[in-house]
Amino acid sequence: MCGISALVRKPDSSLLPLIEDFNKAITHRGPDGGGLIHFPEKQEWLVALGHQRLSIIDLSETGKQPMELRNEDIWITFNGEIYNYIELRTSLKARGYVFSSTSDTEVILAAYKEWGTTSFEKLQGMWAFVLYDLRKQKLIVCRDRMGIKPAYYFKHDDYIAFGSEIKQFLSLPNFKIRPNRVVVKQYVLTGFERSDLTFFENIHPVLPGTYMEVDLENLKLSEPVSFWNPEKIVPTVKEYPEAVELFGDVLHKSVRIHLRSDVQIACQLSGGVDSSAVLALMQEHYSGDAIHSFTVQFPGYQKDETPFVKRVLEATKVVPHFTTPESSSFQDDFKKFIWYHDEPVGSFAHYAGFVLAKLIAKHNIKVVLNGQGGDEILGGYWQQYFAYLLSSGKQGRFKTVLQHMGGALLREGNEHLIRQIPSMIQRYRSRQNKREIRFSAEYKDLPSLNFFSDYFLMTHQERRVFDIRNLILPRLLKWDDRNLMAFGVEGRYPFLDHKVIETTLLFDSCVLFKNGWTKFPLRIAMKDKLPKEIYFRKSKWGFETPQNNWLHGALQPMLSEWIKTNKPLDTVIPPDESLRIANQFWRTGKLEDAQMLLRLFLLDQWFQVFLVRT
Repeated sequence: MCGISALVRKPDSSLLPLIEDFNKAITHRGPDGGGLIHFPEKQEWLVALGHQRLSIIDLSETGKQPMELRNEDIWITFNGEIYNYIELRTSLKARGYVFSSTSDTEVILAAYKEWGTTSFEKLQGMWAFVLYDLRKQKLIVCRDRMGIKPAYYFKHDDYIAFGSEIKQFLSLPNFKIRPNRVVVKQYVLTGFERSDLTFFENIHPVLPGTYMEVDLENLKLSEPVSFWNPEKIVPTVKEYPEAVELFGDVLHKSVRIHLRSDVQIACQLSGGVDSSAVLALMQEHYSGDAIHSFTVQFPGYQKDETPFVKRVLEATKVVPHFTTPESSSFQDDFKKFIWYHDEPVGSFAHYAGFVLAKLIAKHNIKVVLNGQGGDEILGGYWQQYFAYLLSSGKQGRFKTVLQHMGGALLREGNEHLIRQIPSMIQRYRSRQNKREIRFSAEYKDLPSLNFFSDYFLMTHQERRVFDIRNLILPRLLKWDDRNLMAFGVEGRYPFLDHKVIETTLLFDSCVLFKNGWTKFPLRIAMKDKLPKEIYFRKSKWGFETPQNNWLHGALQPMLSEWIKTNKPLDTVIPPDESLRIANQFWRTGKLEDAQMLLRLFLLDQWFQVFLVRT
């Protein structure tokens, strides 16, 4: 896990200082050292590569980057982990390749030399890299299937730049820091943003599961080429026992291979079945020192996860650590927090993750596994269950609907499915009704992008791929990366291994849900490894924080003063409209009003931290 930089521009003396500044902006991602190289050959366009290193596999000097494949004129700057590098290296050695290191980085280079861009399909892991093939005069940027590792680009007539974080681009020549107004408006209205756009005009993410090529004869950037297409997978598994066996096996293998590391590994633990399952399987396969777990807690808060976490701890042999984020620390941290994130976040939950990452780093842990992705790939959200029932009803399968509803009331069922009906109806209505917000003249006529207009019209398989690739996960992974890498910590996600995802997409919707339970194959697969209160836990919470309490309590004086000031936000929403929204929350205390107020505050602070020209 590291940070990468790459610049291509016409020959002049400023290339090296530019890549130095570009790289310096992400030293937090790679506190174990940095490297730079530029290629001063006489050619139309010059290339420079930079790297900030977080040493995890091959801690020696032979693992330093940028790295060259010996005598082959192929260079790389790489961020991430290739978990199957041992198997790939064995295969490449059989083809005559000789390796100078034990790093996964060198394996990527050799694989590219042997198989070209088709080698990307063979990689199992998470990555973002820029590869420079001098002989072919070609630059290639590639990003992992799920976009776990970030990669962005900016193209100008005189140069093109690639980096791990948006802040790297802000010092580039001729770059104007301007908001992407369509994204800003969408964020204000919904709290969501499209995963193929950023809040900054003209800075683009490299799309997950794709690579792009730069032709160095004319600085032409190709369209993204996809090397992973999960939407083509057809569900064939329609029986519960088969689904349980397949999922249990593939998750075991994923956790085991995610433990490959030359440094200590820990676990982020909530009270949910996903992270608890990861921890239980880690214990079976981890041969290092005692496993440490890290948890956010909010004593006295209704949705505090601590009681569930303690039940997991009783059943496992780990060293637990807890932290409690405070509203006072948020007031001290929020500008720094926004700077690390580059873009506005969705809620205080992400600040809680920031505080947790700080605790992990304090204990000198460089790698943590967590349960991110379990809900998305296995239909773990209530709206996914109801969408399945709704589509079943539309297809005339009323018996199926009644079986699920009736089964939820059985002794071994989960009656929370029935309890969720009013909130699901409310959620559906709120998404169909546009929120009435008065925007400024510059924003009011911009299009409003609605993610949810066709959501319930999709097939369940289409919704699953949509949730994974377009809506929920890209944002969660982005925020998780920024939180952890702010402190030089690598996050790993066994549920998001492509083999795990491909296996779950083979499951027909009918085996994901049963008697009010979501994620049924996972729950049964964990039956002998976790307490029943965990694998059959009835309540379903997100990563909840006492957000309303903070906004209504300790943070209210700060927000009251802020709302009255002249501020960049006033160019998006008139001042009296911001005041109306704030007063409405303080009067009603409704969750949606709290979320709106927080978004407006974070957006305004983003304008200020990054000196965005409004």
